[in-house]
Amino acid sequence: MVEQRIKDISYYYTNPLEFEKLLRNIESMESVDNLKDIIDLNTLKTWIKDNIFNIKSLQELLNNYPGTQKKIKSIIGKSLSIKEADTWIQEFLSDPESYQDFPILFSDYNYWLKLSSQEMSKYLYSDFAEYYYILSERKIVNKYSGEILNGLIYNKEKLFENIRLITERTQRNNKLYFPEGFEQSDFFQGMVNSFIDLLEEKNLKHINFIDTLLNFKDTNFPLNELTRARIEQFEKEFWEDNTMKKSSSTFSSKAFIQDQKESVIVNFEDNGITISFDRKTLESLEKDEILTFIIHETFLFDKYGRLCFLYKTLENENTSIEVANKKRKDEYDMPFNRNFQNIFEISTIDLLLNYFEDKNISIESLFAYFFNKQILLNYGIEGFSMDEIDSNMSYSSRNILLAVELESILKQYQLLSKYSEIDLKLLNFMPPLDIGGIGSILKDKYIEVSNEEIPEDIRFSEIKSMFEKCNYVCTKRLPEEAIKKLKGLPSFKQYSTFFSKDEINYLNFTLNNKEFIDSLGIRNAYLHGAGKVFSEKQHENNYLMLVKMFLIVISKIDEELYFDKKANQSKSK
Repeated sequence: MVEQRIKDISYYYTNPLEFEKLLRNIESMESVDNLKDIIDLNTLKTWIKDNIFNIKSLQELLNNYPGTQKKIKSIIGKSLSIKEADTWIQEFLSDPESYQDFPILFSDYNYWLKLSSQEMSKYLYSDFAEYYYILSERKIVNKYSGEILNGLIYNKEKLFENIRLITERTQRNNKLYFPEGFEQSDFFQGMVNSFIDLLEEKNLKHINFIDTLLNFKDTNFPLNELTRARIEQFEKEFWEDNTMKKSSSTFSSKAFIQDQKESVIVNFEDNGITISFDRKTLESLEKDEILTFIIHETFLFDKYGRLCFLYKTLENENTSIEVANKKRKDEYDMPFNRNFQNIFEISTIDLLLNYFEDKNISIESLFAYFFNKQILLNYGIEGFSMDEIDSNMSYSSRNILLAVELESILKQYQLLSKYSEIDLKLLNFMPPLDIGGIGSILKDKYIEVSNEEIPEDIRFSEIKSMFEKCNYVCTKRLPEEAIKKLKGLPSFKQYSTFFSKDEINYLNFTLNNKEFIDSLGIRNAYLHGAGKVFSEKQHENNYLMLVKMFLIVISKIDEELYFDKKANQSKSK
C-alpha cells in the first residue's frame, strides 16, 4: 500500500512539503496491491513526464529525486504483474466510479492486449467502456476486431459517444483505427439508426447532435438517402413540436471592434447576436479597468450580479435538450438559451483577449495583478497570491496552470470567509475543494423565492421582474422594504454561501465530474492527465471556458468585498 494517498497535483501545488514526503515514500516502494494506488501512481508519472515543469516549486523538489519517473514506472509494472489483466479489469468493473483513470493505465502499459476475448467483450459492453483508448491502437483493434465491432454496434448506452468519436475523429490528435470491414460498410449507418431508435424510444431530443449528423459526409462512413431522410424528419418534427426556428448549430454570434459613439452596441436577431466595441473606449482603459470592463460589458452578468447564463427559459421559449438516459448521476439542465448565451460569451471573451494580447496585455497578467495588487489597493485585504501564467505557453499547458490557480484562489477565499484573513500556510492542511462549501463573508447573502408566488400587484412589479428569469438575488441588492414583502412568501429562503445554488451547479458541471454524468469536467481532465485526448481546438475552447470561470470568480469576490467594505463604512459613521 502507498503510505500516503496520492492527491491531485493542485494539492501538492499548495503543499510542496507533502509532495517531497511523497517522493521520499516512492523511493522506498517496490510494489502496491491496490488498484487505486496503481492508477494514482500512473497519473503522477504522467504529470512528471508532461506537465510538472510548468510548476517551478514542484519541479525544484523533483530535481532532488531524478529517478522518480523511472521508479514509478517500475513500481507500476511490478504491481500490475501481481495479477492477471482479466482480474484487474474485473476489479475495475466491480466499482468503475472509483477507478476513473483506469483506461489510461491500461493504455500506458499495453494491458488491453493481455485481456481474454471474454473480458474484453464484457468491458466493451459495459456502460463505462471508453472506446477512444481501444480505437487509438491498431494492434488492439486487430486482435479484438470482432469484439470491438459487436461493441460498437450493440452497446446502446455508448452509441452517442461512439458515433461522436467517428464524426469528430478528424479533430483529434491521434488517429483512430476500426475493425476490418467496418469502414465503407453499413455498420456506421446501423449505429445511427439505432441511436435514433433510442432517442425516439426514450423521447429524448438530442437535436444539436442530429444537426451534426445531417451535415456529416465521409465516404468511409456513408449514410444513404433513407437514413438522411430519417435524420431530417426527426429534426423537422422536433422544431414543429417546439415551435423553434433555429437550432444552436445555426445560431451565430459575431463580435467585432469598430469606431462608434457608444462603448458597446448589442443587436439581437432571429438567428444570433452581434456585439461591437468602440475602439477608442478600449484604447482608453487603464490596466486596472480592463477586467471590470470585460466582466460588465460582455453580458456575463445582469444588473443584479447574476450570471446571464443561468437565466431560466420562460414558457414561450421552453425547449430543453435531453442528452442521455439518466443513469448513475443526474444530468445538467442545459436548455437552448444557455447554449446560445455561452456561444455569445465565449466569442466576445475571445475577441477582447485577442485585442489586449495585441497590446501586450495578457489575461493571465490581469488575473495575477488583480489578486496580487488590486484587492489590496481597493479593499485593504492582504494575503491573496497568484503566480502569473506565461501566456506564450500552449493552451494545454496554460489550462493546467489555470485549473491549479483557480482552485488555489477559491481555497484562499475559503480561508478569508472562515478566518477573516488569509494565511497561505493553512492551504497545506485544507481538504479537497468543495465549491458548494465555500462560505460567504456576507450574512444571509442570497434570497431565493419563486416568481409565481410574487403577487401581480403594482407594489411588487419591480420585485417580480427581478425574479422573472432567476429565482435568487444577492440580499444586498434589495432594499429592506422589499425583503420584508418577500419574507411572507412560502418559497422564501435565505442562505449564505459564496456561490448561489445555481452557480454551484454550473461550476461543478464545468470543472468537475462528481455531480453530473454529462459534466464537461475541464478541471478534472487537466489535473488527472486526461487532457491529452483533446485536439488543439478543444484545448483552445477549454482555455476560453477556464478564463470565463476565472472572470466569474473575480466578479463574485469583488462583489462580496465591495458590499462588505460598504457595510463596514456605514457602521463606522
